[in-house]
Amino acid sequence: MRRSIPKLKTFLMLMVVALFSLSAMAQTVNQWHQDGKIYFKLKNSVNITYSFGDCGKMKLDDVEILAPLVDEYGITEIRQPFFTASDKGLERTYMVSFDNKEMIQDLIKDLENMAVVDYAEPVPIFKPFLTVNDEYFNYNADGGFLYGSANASWHLNLINAEAAWDITTGDANVKVAVLDNAIWTDHPDLTNKIVEEIDLGDLDSVASPPEGTYIWSHGTHSAGLIGAETNNGIGVASIGYDVSLIAVKLGQDASDGQGMTAGFEGIVWAADNGADVISMSWGSPQYFQT
Repeated sequence: MRRSIPKLKTFLMLMVVALFSLSAMAQTVNQWHQDGKIYFKLKNSVNITYSFGDCGKMKLDDVEILAPLVDEYGITEIRQPFFTASDKGLERTYMVSFDNKEMIQDLIKDLENMAVVDYAEPVPIFKPFLTVNDEYFNYNADGGFLYGSANASWHLNLINAEAAWDITTGDANVKVAVLDNAIWTDHPDLTNKIVEEIDLGDLDSVASPPEGTYIWSHGTHSAGLIGAETNNGIGVASIGYDVSLIAVKLGQDASDGQGMTAGFEGIVWAADNGADVISMSWGSPQYFQT
């Protein structure tokens, strides 16, 4: 069932500025790592016998190598985050959740000392590029949201989109996966364009944000830039308005919407579920092996 998102003052202007946001979720050890979570990868020579259920959920007791570490680190959960992957390396990559988050480096060291483990590392948080909040950037002089004196098509004019539309407006057979904090799937300019959706942040099937506040709108901006319904007399125009969209939510409902906890998982899921193009308007300044 889709979430019902309250109406925003008017349609969102679909543009983003390449600036990193402030820290999104209150991570106490490292702002770019998820508290109490790590990835570890088994060596390719290891025979995999573990089974997993919905969304990669596994039984902790089945993973014998973790048994000596459970009490010391307060390990509570293990799952296969790349549960759709057929890649040999990703099939052997697991995510562990644990309570003693301050001991993350100790847990990584203990795992990497095991002969069957290739590497262990923190699980990243990716942060979106966002629209700046200056008063007259989002509001016109009359107090109206985005319209009036604002030019909501400046980006289309910049790339001569109208001339390009005479050549092609995209193809519905081309699926573009938008990986972002959330995508308002009931938005009037998006509802007819989204052919599939998933929430990998909270492991359910609904890609819409938990509320209609502006801070959750980044993914809706991104999706609209790419493929908002166009030539329909409402809202805005998009660049390739005949392409199909796959909405992949990476943020967690319990957060403020400015941190994405399932970035790697989203890339693998989209690639394994028919995406021809993957859009990711977010990043991290840190390097991760996974």
